Amino acid sequence: MVVSSVSELIDVVGNGRLAAACDVHHATPWHWRTKGLPAQPKRRAQHYRRVLADLAGISTSELSRLEAGETVEVSDVQNAG
Repeated sequence: MVVSSVSELIDVVGNGRLAAACDVHHATPWHWRTKGLPAQPKRRAQHYRRVLADLAGISTSELSRLEAGETVEVSDVQNAG
């Protein structure tokens, strides 16, 4: 599956799964979908990026490319459970 934005990627992974994996409020991924991921230099922001990338089966560099407006192939989204 090809995704072209972080919002699409969060849709693929799922708000609830991402919130649980990041240990944040269930509405936080919705905020990230509309406003973008938190600023990079913060330690927690780096953790959220790693978790999202891991759940989507992509590298953090591919996630950065996605944020820059490129498309990314997502083929190994982890099953819920």
